[in-house]
Amino acid sequence: MFDLSNRTAIVTGAGRGIGRAIAAALVAHGARVALFDRDPTLLTDATETLGAATLSTVVDVADATNVQAAIETVIEQWGRIDILVNNAAILSTKPFLELTPIRMGTNVGG
Repeated sequence: MFDLSNRTAIVTGAGRGIGRAIAAALVAHGARVALFDRDPTLLTDATETLGAATLSTVVDVADATNVQAAIETVIEQWGRIDILVNNAAILSTKPFLELTPIRMGTNVGG
């Protein structure tokens, strides 16, 4: 078993399925977990199930401004981000090399 106490994780697509299972495993190992999903109903259920070590945030990961605001909320709440599980699926019709990257703040991983 490993200890993730005092570590902060973000899990995208955390409202159900694999994302929720990953979030549950991170919480079980002591991490604080920011649950990102587009569906507020799924997030409410996940937060109630996973408990106080979670932060529920409605996020559309296809919207860079929305993602940046959610990241800033996590940093304001917990001061750092140590783990990112990019589980949300985004359908893109562009080749990978033509996608625009999201630039994150300097406090990430602090």
